[in-house]
Amino acid sequence: MCSKSSKTSKDIYSDIALETRSLGNCTTRCLVLFTDNTVNMEGSLIAVENRINLAIAQTNTALLNSNVDDCELRIELAAIEKLNFTESFSIFDDVTRLRDNTTINDIVENLRNVHDADIVVLLAGENYFV
Repeated sequence: MCSKSSKTSKDIYSDIALETRSLGNCTTRCLVLFTDNTVNMEGSLIAVENRINLAIAQTNTALLNSNVDDCELRIELAAIEKLNFTESFSIFDDVTRLRDNTTINDIVENLRNVHDADIVVLLAGENYFV
C-alpha cells in the first residue's frame, strides 16, 4: 500500500539544500531589495544593478581570497527587487521596521520565497550615522 508523503515542497527543498551543504557545496542565494532613495543616490536603476552585481562579485572574490572555494560557500544573486520602503535616519529604526512591520515583512517573505533566496539584503539610500 502506498502512503502519501506529508512533506511539503518547502520541506523537500530544505532536505535537498541540507544534503547539498553536507556534501560541501553551499551556494547561498541572495535577494537584494532597493528603495527609490537608493536609485536617487546612485543616479539610475542601471547604477543600482551594477553596484549589486559588483558587490556579489567582490564578496565571492573575498571568499576565494580567504581560501573559501566555490564548493564551500558562494553567493548567488537570486533577484533584484524594488521595495516600497522609506528610510529614516536611523539604521536601527529601519531594521526594526523591516523586521516587525507585518505588511513589509509579508512582502519581503513572499519575495524571498518566490526567488528561493536564502538571505535578503536591503540597499538603503540613506547615509546612516551610528
